[in-house]
Amino acid sequence: MSEPAVDQTPAQRAAVEFEKTASAVGAGANWFYWIAGLSLLNSAIVAFGGQWSFVIGLGATQIVDAFSLAATEELVGQQALAVRAVAFAMAVVPAAIFACFGWLARQRLGWAFLVGGALYAADGLIFVLVGDWLSVGFHVFALAGILSGFAALRRLRSLEGAAAAPAEPIPVAVAVGAASPPPEAGVADEQRDSERVVPAPIEPR
Repeated sequence: MSEPAVDQTPAQRAAVEFEKTASAVGAGANWFYWIAGLSLLNSAIVAFGGQWSFVIGLGATQIVDAFSLAATEELVGQQALAVRAVAFAMAVVPAAIFACFGWLARQRLGWAFLVGGALYAADGLIFVLVGDWLSVGFHVFALAGILSGFAALRRLRSLEGAAAAPAEPIPVAVAVGAASPPPEAGVADEQRDSERVVPAPIEPR
């Protein structure tokens, strides 16, 4: 038998909403890490002679990988290995940039979401030009995740602003009026004091 749900106070509900929103910001920022990591993995696969890649990776790194494959067709041994190593090092640069955007976005910097998302959208144009629509679709999907993180960040800012707003002060007149006795009571006390009989002094004989 399940226990009855306990009603949460407004402060508890606000804390839960804040936690969920902060998690959404982190999830949006993590897309940059996924993009960077899978792009490097794609380049590593090509460097070791693989023929497949992840569709969520960067088109810029895949261009470098394509030039690497074309350059090593006529090369063997150490020369081919050197070309692939240089190509992999070149692919590290854009991947590292997107990893930096992920770190900055996790620091809750809104511009990191926007600039990083704009660069990823521009990278998707590479796949549009070559007609790789599956990669285009995954670019759109990842970009939606990044923008949802930015929207969550804006919501988090509003929650922080609401929490920092000072509470409305209690009116002083109400507080004083509640503590002071009614004026009728003071008048009645003065009337009773005036009606008291003061005994006359006894004269000595």
